[in-house]
Amino acid sequence: MRSDDALSADPSGGQYGWPGRGASQGLNYALLETRMAKNTLLKEIRQAIADYMDSEGCSCCQGDDHAKHERRLAELLDVPLYDDKSGYDFTRFRSASTGDSER
Repeated sequence: MRSDDALSADPSGGQYGWPGRGASQGLNYALLETRMAKNTLLKEIRQAIADYMDSEGCSCCQGDDHAKHERRLAELLDVPLYDDKSGYDFTRFRSASTGDSER
């Protein structure tokens, strides 16, 4: 008996399956859900970066929604505020080639 047959012997789906499905189908479904959630998050991040960059410019010509887009990116990426609450500390995550970083 194959190991996935042993796991799916439980009609409730077993530890890894969904009710009425074998364990391998349940695992495939869980992987699909995970992949879809990841794709949704990546789509949100890509859109947030595009919105932020679109509203960027020097301080006199930044779009009115620039701060809103910065906040959205910071929330999606779990970027903390500076201690003085003057903005988000994106610099702690920059590449090593551009200065000090947490990497």
